[in-house]
Amino acid sequence: MARSVSRWVKPLQLTKRILKYRSGYRDLLFYPLSSILGGLNFLYTSWGGVRRSFYQKDILKSKRLDAKVISVGNIVAGGTGKTPLVTYLAERLIRRGYTVAVLTRGYRRILKDQTIFKGEDSDLNWQQVGDEPFLLSRRFPELIIGVSKDRYRCGEEIISKFNPDVVILDDGFQHHQLNRDLNLVVLDSASPFGGRLQLKRERKASLRFADIVALNDTLGVGSLDPTIKELKKLNPNAVVSVTAYRFSGIRNLDDNTPIPMEKVNAADLLAFSGIGNPLSFGTTLSRLELKVKEHVVFRDHHRFDSKDHRRLVNRARQLGATALITTEKDAVKFSGFDKSEMPVYYVTVEVEFLQGEAPLWEAIEKVMKNGNRE
Repeated sequence: MARSVSRWVKPLQLTKRILKYRSGYRDLLFYPLSSILGGLNFLYTSWGGVRRSFYQKDILKSKRLDAKVISVGNIVAGGTGKTPLVTYLAERLIRRGYTVAVLTRGYRRILKDQTIFKGEDSDLNWQQVGDEPFLLSRRFPELIIGVSKDRYRCGEEIISKFNPDVVILDDGFQHHQLNRDLNLVVLDSASPFGGRLQLKRERKASLRFADIVALNDTLGVGSLDPTIKELKKLNPNAVVSVTAYRFSGIRNLDDNTPIPMEKVNAADLLAFSGIGNPLSFGTTLSRLELKVKEHVVFRDHHRFDSKDHRRLVNRARQLGATALITTEKDAVKFSGFDKSEMPVYYVTVEVEFLQGEAPLWEAIEKVMKNGNRE
């Protein structure tokens, strides 16, 4: 078994085990871990609150770009669904005729220098710029993407070269150095304010600075009315939306062509993923009622190598699986391996708004048409 693989379980079993682990039932590690993480969370969120207050009081100064800036962020570390929402916003804004740029840090990329590119005129790969920026560039060749730690400097260079109408600031809720016109915060509906074993970036009180809160209901946790009521109490002026992932298809990694569902349904599959929230992928597979033998979970942004490929293929054969299946983000990092040994499929999903889409776009269009907000 690969060292980087944390568990081999079926999707529904994975969902149940991790949720049970989060709840702390009958787990001897829960209480010591929660105590340690609780202390870290107290320090981390306290410092986050102090930093935010410094910027609110102008002790530290934010810088403004000569373009509208929409921030997409969260208050809990991990896979809350920021990247799919950035993808959704980029697609809809481009469709409405705006020139769009995305500023991102490019987690675990090889190139450490500032990188600005468009997919339509770039030969950069995912190792150089990061898996999420590369995936965005592949989906939207006309999208301007800036990858840098210093997102203000990167944004200035983008504006001087391309003059975009709007800049989407990926993972920007705590990036106070850059002023923004709209703050959109994504919360996981299963644990909106973070559980005892989750690292929190800020306390829930920081949500009073959000303009839009998107509850990402990927697991279908049931009624969200209590959470929405609490959010409205924290921030009566915020738009509260509810999103989920809508399945849009399955493709063959070899040539990126769609695969008929009858072919996928007939196959025995080994699933694998290296994303922030593997529960969402496991849930998608379960809802599709695919014949998944096991779900292999790697850490978020995992760099797959030939050993991972060999072990996954060998494990699939042991279980009688005839194909591998993964997420679109992981497929980007798996494309360089020999797929003649075993087919590799990947699932594509899109953000679907269950409620609150119209108010969200009213807020966005108001920002796009009006002057910068002070």
